[in-house]
Amino acid sequence: MVIKSILGSLFGPSAESVDRSPGSDYWYRPVVAPTHAGIDVNEDVALTYSTVYACVNKLAKTMATLPVHVFRHLPDGNCEPAPGHWLQKLWGVAPNPEMSAISAREAFMANTLLWGNGILEIQETRGGEVGALWPLLTRHLTLKRDDNDMLYFEYNLPGEQMRILRFDQVVNLAAFSTDGIVGRTPIQVARESVGLGLAARQFQSSFLKNGASAAMVLQHPGPEPMSEPAYLRLIGSFNEKHEGSGNAGKTLLVEEGVTVQTVGMSFQDAQYLELGHALKEDICGMYDVPLSMIQDDKRATYANNEQKAIDWAVGSLQPWCAKIENVFNSVLLDGGREYYVKHNLDGLKRGDMAARSEFYNKMIRVGMSPNEILKLEDMNGIGPEGDRRFVSADLVPLDKIDEVIEAKAAKPDTGSPPSEPKEPGDREDARAIDPVDVMPPVVLDVTRRIVNKEVKALGNAWKRHGKGGTPETFLEWADKFYTEQVAWVRESVLPVLQSGCALMSNRIRSDQEIEGLAKQFAACHMACSLAAVHDCVSGAPERLPEELSRWQESKAGELAEGLLAKITDRE
Repeated sequence: MVIKSILGSLFGPSAESVDRSPGSDYWYRPVVAPTHAGIDVNEDVALTYSTVYACVNKLAKTMATLPVHVFRHLPDGNCEPAPGHWLQKLWGVAPNPEMSAISAREAFMANTLLWGNGILEIQETRGGEVGALWPLLTRHLTLKRDDNDMLYFEYNLPGEQMRILRFDQVVNLAAFSTDGIVGRTPIQVARESVGLGLAARQFQSSFLKNGASAAMVLQHPGPEPMSEPAYLRLIGSFNEKHEGSGNAGKTLLVEEGVTVQTVGMSFQDAQYLELGHALKEDICGMYDVPLSMIQDDKRATYANNEQKAIDWAVGSLQPWCAKIENVFNSVLLDGGREYYVKHNLDGLKRGDMAARSEFYNKMIRVGMSPNEILKLEDMNGIGPEGDRRFVSADLVPLDKIDEVIEAKAAKPDTGSPPSEPKEPGDREDARAIDPVDVMPPVVLDVTRRIVNKEVKALGNAWKRHGKGGTPETFLEWADKFYTEQVAWVRESVLPVLQSGCALMSNRIRSDQEIEGLAKQFAACHMACSLAAVHDCVSGAPERLPEELSRWQESKAGELAEGLLAKITDRE
């Protein structure tokens, strides 16, 4: 009985005392699988690992907060929003009386990422219409086939009666799957990595508990064993003085010639920090989440963080959006014949004013109206005038190119162009906008963005690599940064060159010629800036912050003058 009591205290209640009745929670506890690291891993255990939690939380909340809309196909091939559709109200506002749309979407996605399948129960009204969508706990679902080879789910919630759900009564979102129905997740296929990470965390906790030192052995030199009182006094004193991170460094007095020896690996020998980062990369790779997205920017730079954000949207979020849209269209919207669901990844740009401004600047040149832009920003329109659409003057239909060339050639070098006949109701005091007045501020705005990004990145990198460190490391970073920035600068100045050349140039330039000017400007600017950085750091590195301040004040204006010279053929 004593042995049984001891085992019970170590491993929990004995087999005889466990309730295994059909309604007992015993049958609904998560199934765990052992790993070589000695940690039993299931989905709930894996969620206690910080990297798994960070990845699941990041993906789930990002997908939950993405704008999602229902659209209707029009006979002419276009589409229009359908804000009154029942699915827009359910999935966009509240899918059921107990949840908001964001909470339901987050739970739906979290179940998919952890258990491989996200399941929504379709609750129909008496009229046969969809009245609510309920996210189910995937861990309590079992997929089976009946005698007619039809799929169905058994839903076993602890303490409740088992429910049967036909496969057509649910929306089933499967993660990576080998049969197209039952999804698999990194928790299933990567238990060893998760188990190793949890074991490393346990090692760290135990290491700190023992005063951040390796295990120790107390050795008694005498031929006679220690008396029991002396032994108990020594062990008690040692543990009292040694265990716990608060006791690190305290002096311990040992008696009777006892010596202390260290055994096992030290924290450094175990390379815990390197192992932890490698495991973090492993888990993030399996979930397609960049390290920078879970607040790990140890190896990140300003330039590659921007590229990582693009990879995150295109490589990770876009496939999940497509999977959700496909299953919703096929199950809830009759295959998407008349209506269909679409996520809007532009919602990710809400925190990036520069990216949104650049996007709208390009879209208005291909026909987006000011009112449509204001609507996307949740702002009121400006009336009928805001519905007018514009295109860049350099975008000319191919069948009209000869007419445009002839008109340009016949245009006099001096004097203002003849005014167009005024429509009835036109204001008599309306004045034409002179591009000579408009373009310089536009060009200066672009060059300021280029310089601001450059100065900020250089300043942060100097604090990390150069200040108090080795200038060589900073220069290596600068070489890589400027190489990566050439394409971004070219894309930034290209729309300005296109508009400016169409409005201010003395001759018509082809698209290839304008793109060549953009490439030339970007390459020249990057090369000159990099050379200036090398000269400053090689000669007087302490002057770099002062040089960056000067760039902040005057460099944008100098770049704007050079860019305007290219536009107006004054080079």
